[in-house]
Amino acid sequence: RLRARGWMLAVANDYRLHGRWHVFYSFSHPEGLSAKGEGTSDLDALRLAEADVLAKEARYCAPQELAA
Repeated sequence: RLRARGWMLAVANDYRLHGRWHVFYSFSHPEGLSAKGEGTSDLDALRLAEADVLAKEARYCAPQELAA
């Protein structure tokens, strides 16, 4: 869904912190924006990244609907 809005994956990282797995995703946009999400699962990290994208688009861009 993020790719359909022009966002590209810039960084994906799996790591352990205090014995627990964590995932980090960073996305970039051709308009010079970046968004990130970090969590204990891919789904958590992607949901947080999507929320960051929506916040950045609301602040800096014309609003768009997320593709289903």
